[in-house]
Amino acid sequence: MRVLWERLDPDTIERMSAVLLSLNNPDVQRIDGRGGDGGRDAQFRRADAGVDFYEIKSFADRIDSRRGRRSQVERSLAQPAKRSPRSWTLVVPVDPTDDEEAWFDRLRSRYDFPLAWWGLTWLDGQLAEHPEVSRYYVADERNAVLDLLRESDALGAAAADIGAALGRLDVLKARVRLLDPHLVLELTTLPLVEAVTACAGAVMYAQRPTAIGPVTIAVMPRYPGAARDSDVPKMTVALRFPDTGEGRAAVAVWEGIHAWGEPGEMTPQVVEVTEHSAPGGLGGLVGPATLTFTKRTPGPGSSTGRLVCRRGDRRVASLPVALDHLGAGEVGVSFAGHDTTGTLTFHGRFGPPKVMFSMSCTPPAGVLPVSVLPALRLAEEARLGAELDIVLDPGGEDSPVRNHAHADGRDPVAVPAVCGEPRFAAGPHADALRSASVGNADGGRGRRSVGEGPA
Repeated sequence: MRVLWERLDPDTIERMSAVLLSLNNPDVQRIDGRGGDGGRDAQFRRADAGVDFYEIKSFADRIDSRRGRRSQVERSLAQPAKRSPRSWTLVVPVDPTDDEEAWFDRLRSRYDFPLAWWGLTWLDGQLAEHPEVSRYYVADERNAVLDLLRESDALGAAAADIGAALGRLDVLKARVRLLDPHLVLELTTLPLVEAVTACAGAVMYAQRPTAIGPVTIAVMPRYPGAARDSDVPKMTVALRFPDTGEGRAAVAVWEGIHAWGEPGEMTPQVVEVTEHSAPGGLGGLVGPATLTFTKRTPGPGSSTGRLVCRRGDRRVASLPVALDHLGAGEVGVSFAGHDTTGTLTFHGRFGPPKVMFSMSCTPPAGVLPVSVLPALRLAEEARLGAELDIVLDPGGEDSPVRNHAHADGRDPVAVPAVCGEPRFAAGPHADALRSASVGNADGGRGRRSVGEGPA
């Protein structure tokens, strides 16, 4: 089908364009934001190769000066230009005229990185390669992703033989691929636990009875972040917290999940019912259930950083760290990580105007004392009252750290925390560490504290 871009609303143009960009970059997470002057921008951060910026505009006729559209494009380019991008591309449903091409060439001459114009020809070509995008967004067949495939509730159950059952499974996979640009189905006869490992990264799993036995259906994203673009799967959960010790403990866990994006688990005593939708009729109502929220692994550019102790303007200790978790909730950011030796672990929450931070030190077995000294020096400086900064590479303007840290987009982000005495636990080198005069590696008191302070 041919898409008449001029008849589409701006939001649909921007969403379709963003999905097409992701389908062209299936191995890279797309980071969305708002353009410098309207429209939407998309970033693809590549490990050790810089960032490609795309500015999506919904102008479906001309980019002229009379309506200020050229000025809008120039303002949208100005902000990413400050970050030394690998490239910048204008995505707009119109091909340039000679006059527009001359203006864009003058714009190119101002910058030392490549600028490109991907117009109507590029967009129509991409839709020819991915017709499911126009089916989903323009022909409005998104409901068919659910309704047309309701027979998956009885996948192969009525099939006379194994061949017929397998045929129905193949039809189901093909239909979902034709209808949904975001998700695909993977089918396996492996037991559910093994299927989860074999189909790692699925947004949901379901089992259906067939003539060949139970089949596990994994709903897989076609590109990183695809579930965010899709209307399915979606889940509605009803929670009830009883006025008991267990109920009050569950409230605290839920606060961490919802407000801070922390991992946690809601038990059947709290989860009354869940209703979820998914491709192929895989959704429905589920009674009391367990909901598990796992750690959110940081993406490229956000998985490493440093803990830095300062006294005034003087840096007194610094330690490279890796993040195990970096999540964002309604209130702020949660994070957890460790140093390279595994001696120091930390976790915290950051939601302006306050920071909550905790660390502990446990020298692992088999590690030489000299290798854990930097971690213990930093912990001791923090215990003695030095200011502690967590300095991260925020991984783009829409990373959870940047969103909750600095609106002005400073890079890197420094999160100051007022830290009390860290906990020191017994380890195989406790005596050696004490004799090295690093700090209170006493192994006996197991002290721990959480500090709060202004961000």
